[in-house]
Amino acid sequence: RTGDGTRDAWPAAVVDAVVAGGPDTYQKRQSHRLQVRALMARVAALGPRAVVDLGAGKALLSRCCYEAFGRKVRVVALDRRRITKHDALYDPPDLDPGDAPYERVVGDVSDFAACLEQEESGVVCVSKHLCGSATDAALAGVCRASAVDACVLAPCCHQKAKKR
Repeated sequence: RTGDGTRDAWPAAVVDAVVAGGPDTYQKRQSHRLQVRALMARVAALGPRAVVDLGAGKALLSRCCYEAFGRKVRVVALDRRRITKHDALYDPPDLDPGDAPYERVVGDVSDFAACLEQEESGVVCVSKHLCGSATDAALAGVCRASAVDACVLAPCCHQKAKKR
């Protein structure tokens, strides 16, 4: 158990720091923070060389992974929606020359292998609340991407997976 009574969760400090410095969104709620911490603990246990957040949206999970690994692990925040100047995002505002790459990529969760061309292995895909059939599409993409060693997914609870 951690100090706040939760089990199997990343310590709160990283998530709290990212949320405190980020935009005012629904993701600041404690329930979202706990979900991010639980996912991060599982990602950390896998020791990734790169993390791809499938359906990153505002990229809270992406940014938390980036900061938790001390900006030494490449992170790709993949989402199909193009970002505008009005979007409230958790992407890091600054990168130092020694930092691993942090990239926001516009693309489909089912076909993201192109953004992994420089990785041969050690990629962990993560996702929190992919809606509709996007979880199914993400799993199909994971199965096609040879560099992906593992995935840590928390699907949206508002639909049922399609069997194919």
